[in-house]
Amino acid sequence: MKWVPDEEVFGRIARLKRKMEGIDAVLILQNVDMYYFSGTVQQGFLFIPTSNEPTFFVRRIPERAREETPIEVVSIRGLKEAGKILSDYNAKVVGFEFDVVPVSTFRRYKKLFPNAEFIDVSGIIRDLRKIKSNFEIEKIKEAAKITAEVLEEVKGHLHRGMTEWELISLIDYLAKLKGHLGPTRMRAFGQELFFGHVLSDESGGVSAFADAPTGGFGIHPTLGHGATNRPLRENVPIDVDFMVNFEGYLSDQTRIFAIGKISRKMEKAYEFTREMLYKLENLIQPDITAGEIYDFAVKEAEKVGYGEFFMGYGPYRVSFVGHGVGLEVDEYPFIARGFDMKLEPGMVFALEPKLIFPGEGMVGIENTYLVTKTGFEKLTTSPEDIHYVRWVD
Repeated sequence: MKWVPDEEVFGRIARLKRKMEGIDAVLILQNVDMYYFSGTVQQGFLFIPTSNEPTFFVRRIPERAREETPIEVVSIRGLKEAGKILSDYNAKVVGFEFDVVPVSTFRRYKKLFPNAEFIDVSGIIRDLRKIKSNFEIEKIKEAAKITAEVLEEVKGHLHRGMTEWELISLIDYLAKLKGHLGPTRMRAFGQELFFGHVLSDESGGVSAFADAPTGGFGIHPTLGHGATNRPLRENVPIDVDFMVNFEGYLSDQTRIFAIGKISRKMEKAYEFTREMLYKLENLIQPDITAGEIYDFAVKEAEKVGYGEFFMGYGPYRVSFVGHGVGLEVDEYPFIARGFDMKLEPGMVFALEPKLIFPGEGMVGIENTYLVTKTGFEKLTTSPEDIHYVRWVD
């Protein structure tokens, strides 16, 4: 069964070829890029030459690959066999995903074209993927729909003694029943994500290694961030930040829960983040740069005295207020300091103004947006007030 339409696959390859000026061929190894350009993920590599049709060399499992991709599939036992098939292809310049492929793997693949110059095409690939097709946008919208449904449903399951870990596990379970696949892929090296963050009370004020404004203690040092086995408490903000993966495509949303009444300080801080989000929404239009949106947000936070706590605290503040989403959670554009990429129709990204108070917790809000010709479409639709809830027992 083909999950990605043939015209979608061949259209993506055609756009890549138009950007391959001076490049004779591109080798695709990373799973997400492989799926993007072929419609399947199997063990092997995708060979995309400038002058010929692409070929998918598959070691495991060629039968599945043939069912899922319109690209010609060649079964191989190893790279030596692929090298013999490609020996007559005189490639002088070969593109490779230098940002994600290990050096040892690169050295093995370089033997396919020992006399060729290998160059990095990661930027070209990421630039292509920043504009979503209607097919991709519909997947992200479905992910956002699941997010909204789960957020409402989970409110009826909060019981005394429930831990942060239990709540995120419940969200994961409910989302999977509705079509969430589970993994939330991230491209950056050494950055790992799981389903999302549920951070309550002081957990929300803890920084972690992940390149995100919020951190949390995490369930174990091997994970290092996110929810813990701490029971949820009354009268404190509970950060519910999670992504849904629908057929590979992600939506990202954050809402604040509270059992009882949070302090006026935290209420005012939340009101500020929500109002900032609306101001940032008003900036979303084609031709504004992503960096301009970030700079505006920082100035707004500093203007009212929240600068030290905006998007982290002290030296652990991150230098972005949003990020692209799609097949990965760190796609272009980055709504970040110095990122001068202009917004274009078809881009999809999340905006997440957040305030982190060490020792106290965090508040904030996050939505996923589609850039349109005249502005934006908000894809995540959960109510944007603080979600005050009660125990069910």
